[in-house]
Amino acid sequence: MARIALECTCGWKFFVAGSTQGWEVPCPNCGLAVRIPGRRVGEAGFATAGHLAAEREKGWKMARLAIGLGAVAVVGIIIVVVLMSGGPSPSSYEQGPITEAPRSTGAGLRNTVNMPPPPPPPPPADVIRPPEAPRVDTGALRHEVRRLTWMINIAGVVAETLRFRGMKEDQDRMTAKAADWDNKLRATVARVEETGEKTQVEDYIRPGDSIVGFAQRDFSTLTCSGAADLLAGWLGTFRANSMEQAILQRGDQRVVVYVDVPEVSKEILELARTPTGEIGKGVPGPAAVGVTPLPPSSLAVAIPEDLIKAIESGFAVIPAGYRQLLPAQDRTRMDPLLAKKIGTPDDLEFLRNRILSQALPAFEKEAALVRTKAAELEDRIKNTTAVDVIHFKDGRKVDGQLLEETETGVKIKARLGTITVPKADVLRVERGKGAGVEFPDRFKAAGGKLEGLASLLAWCKEKNLKLEGEYVSYLVLALDPAHDAARAFLSLKRPL
Repeated sequence: MARIALECTCGWKFFVAGSTQGWEVPCPNCGLAVRIPGRRVGEAGFATAGHLAAEREKGWKMARLAIGLGAVAVVGIIIVVVLMSGGPSPSSYEQGPITEAPRSTGAGLRNTVNMPPPPPPPPPADVIRPPEAPRVDTGALRHEVRRLTWMINIAGVVAETLRFRGMKEDQDRMTAKAADWDNKLRATVARVEETGEKTQVEDYIRPGDSIVGFAQRDFSTLTCSGAADLLAGWLGTFRANSMEQAILQRGDQRVVVYVDVPEVSKEILELARTPTGEIGKGVPGPAAVGVTPLPPSSLAVAIPEDLIKAIESGFAVIPAGYRQLLPAQDRTRMDPLLAKKIGTPDDLEFLRNRILSQALPAFEKEAALVRTKAAELEDRIKNTTAVDVIHFKDGRKVDGQLLEETETGVKIKARLGTITVPKADVLRVERGKGAGVEFPDRFKAAGGKLEGLASLLAWCKEKNLKLEGEYVSYLVLALDPAHDAARAFLSLKRPL
């Protein structure tokens, strides 16, 4: 008997009988249904044994009907011929004995019409149509992958907590649970991939990994009890969507894993509360933890470009001297980070909180204040120029502008406004002798440069020109926010 070669999607090759075309057979390797070539185009479904038997029975019925109709037609023709020939003469009935007509034709015809159909050939013993596989819910499988990942991570943190507390038996039991969940995770991923789809699995704490850093803490700087307390504290307080960084020793490599628990179920909470025993049983000293110090590259992460851009643009819109106003430890930490664009998670928090959220807003606020004050004082100096000197009999001296002098009083425009004093108190007035007469020329000579303005500020302080000195101080700070003499004249503290 001829055989048909088949090949399953799993790659297995096998043979079946040639008489089974149009059927399905299970793959001997994976059990999936394999179609046998021969199915007609447009056929509603694969032919089963019952379907084939029904088709054969229908064919035999049609054959028997055709044969019966043919026999009736033959008998009718014979009768018509006999009638047309006049039939046998009466004397023919008297001639000789009556002989029975041969019955072989009729009997043969009846036997042919009533012949039962041959039974259909039995299906091969090895051809069994498997039951239809249930529909696979890939969404539920993907969620199971995530749930198992969360369970494995929590179990890994719990196992390390028990290890640091010296609870070896409890640690082994927890590690065995994690290994079992790890096997289930791999099997679930395989089931998803069998459907032709893919699922992404984030890296997780695998059996055999050791935690050497957690929550930006290097365990080489902690005792066993300190590391256990840190892990147990996180296990006791984490909530949904909690995420923490774990540095793992995996063989000879250091791996960064983010322990993320978006959904906190009762099962996960019970697992997280597993660590028991007296806290503080660890042996003191970093060596007791059994880990080596983390090199800087183990914790290094790329600093986001948008963070660097925000800091650089913030310093670009304020005077350059504000960088020098940063405390020395902040400045020496910030500049290399911005240049290399890489650092630890602590460095990222430092740039976001200390520099972007604290330092830059304080600098921008002061820079705006300096610009506003300088504009206000410029207008006041133009309208209040100390061109005259008024000497009083009690020894006082006022630089201002003499507006009016009468027999009873003297009207003076000073920095604090216009005042009128009794003429009897005035000893003498020196017109054009005030220091304000020299200020415009000296200010023009400074040329708006830092060095010239710094010298002008010292002269204003010497001549006791408070208003002019304030104006020059703000101009100096607009160029150099770290100028101590200008801040001292204004009694203005540094913003940080």
